Amino acid sequence: MTKTLTPKQEDFLEALLSEARGHIRAAMDLAGYSRTTKTADVVGPLKEEIKERARMMPAMNAPKAAFG
Repeated sequence: MTKTLTPKQEDFLEALLSEARGHIRAAMDLAGYSRTTKTADVVGPLKEEIKERARMMPAMNAPKAAFG
């Protein structure tokens, strides 16, 4: 990652791939974004980071799945 993220952006990304389970508006709520903030305004600048983190999810969960 070459881009510096704000704490709110970091919170959004963490929530998106955990508590919100991929639901963008839920992740925005958890990160503290206003309900009037457009999803495109949050996701647009983070699209590459979202894709990268989503690609890591299977690798991170493979060992648990193997033992499940």
